[in-house]
Formats: sequence, C-alpha cells, structure tokens
Amino acid sequence: MKFKDAQSRLMTRALRKIQYTLSRSETLIIFVNQVRTKRSSDPSSGLYKEVTCGGNALGFYSAIRMRTSRRKLQYSKDEATGISIAVQIIKNKLVPAALKEAGLNIGFGKGICHESEILEMASTHGVIVKEGSGYWINGDFLPGKEEAEKFLLENDAVADDICSTMRSQLFET
Repeated sequence: MKFKDAQSRLMTRALRKIQYTLSRSETLIIFVNQVRTKRSSDPSSGLYKEVTCGGNALGFYSAIRMRTSRRKLQYSKDEATGISIAVQIIKNKLVPAALKEAGLNIGFGKGICHESEILEMASTHGVIVKEGSGYWINGDFLPGKEEAEKFLLENDAVADDICSTMRSQLFET
C-alpha cells in the first residue's frame, strides 16, 4: 500500500504550518479525535493499544489533551434523560494538572447540568449538607438528588448564593 500513512503525514505538515499562526493570533483550535483499539504486537506493552486515525502529530502539537469516556446513562423512570461522562486530563502544558479527572452530567437536549455540579461541589466543601440521599439547602430538606437539582433550577437566587459562597471560600484566602 503506497499511501498507508498519508493522513498522518498530512496532519503533521498542516499542524506545523498552522502552529505559528495560531500562537501569534492567540487563537484556540479544538480537535475531536476518535481512538480505536488495536491488538498489540509487543506483549510487554499490554494486550491492546489505542490508535488514532490521524497519527501521533496531534498529541505532540497540542497544549492540552483530554480523554472523555462514558460512565453511565441517567434514567428518569424508564427513559434515558442524560449521560454521565468522565473527563481525564492527559497532557497540560499550561498548568501542572496531568492525570486529573472530573465527572460531568450531560442532559439530552439541555447540555451540561450545572445544578448537579453545584450540588456536588457545595456538599464537598460544606456549603450545603448532604444527609443520606437528600440535601439540606437553606433549612429545607430535599429528598434525592433529582429534587435538589429541580429546586436549584427553579430558584436561581439560591443557586447564585451557593455559588458565590463557594467562590469566596475557595478563591479568597
């Protein structure tokens, strides 16, 4: 096969050309790349290895690399309403944060569920109290995460107050 690695060579040439222009114009470019699993010929490196369709050039030229993977589907009754994903930072040239992981909940037709993030962060840092599967928010007990998320969605002032309290705790020393 004559043009076996044509796509990876093309990516290398293109990234080399646009790297200087992007850095001078302070422009962000996002690439979404899919990996597939290939059986490894070297048994010492594991049974399977991940292969990208564009070669390894994106990994070398990128400043930040993140890997996303699906954790589970979220259901309401018998219908899938969202997905829970894990985001792992593989490479970060800007801040030393390699191999850190975060979880996100994405609602179908809605996007990232900010109420879920607020609940998780606020209960971790003691702004609200989690008791069993329920939450204490402003003196009210809300049974279940869905009820608490619905409460924050309907009461923007309470959600903003919780966010400002967390910001003052975390960022002002």
